[in-house]
Amino acid sequence: NSDSQSAREPLPYPSKSALNMRVRQLIQVAASRPAEVTQDELDITFLRKYKMSRQELEVRAKLMGMGLQHLCFLKTQFDLFDQDQSGRISASELRSLFQKLGEDITESSLAEAVHELDADQSGEIEFFEFVDWFTAK
Repeated sequence: NSDSQSAREPLPYPSKSALNMRVRQLIQVAASRPAEVTQDELDITFLRKYKMSRQELEVRAKLMGMGLQHLCFLKTQFDLFDQDQSGRISASELRSLFQKLGEDITESSLAEAVHELDADQSGEIEFFEFVDWFTAK
């Protein structure tokens, strides 16, 4: 299995479970961060942009099965790929994310991934769509 993948041929759209494992690895890295998220970090990362209270964000994080520090960590990772700082990831930005995760996908697979991740069918992936998809059971 790993021998065929080591040739680095473009893979079909990576399975949800494979990508879930990669994101869970990112969450484990985040677990090494301080457990408490500062108010400044929340203000910069979420509250101003999404007009949410800390309590609303804590509820959302809990529903997603993660702590606030994990959600903030994933947001900082998401923002690294949001090259135009629009708050959304385009298809080309999503390709960069897959490449960071070690996945090389075809154009048709990329289009399929955008379609699956983009719950509101806006053509771009918003942060909470991204997290909802990866944390879905």
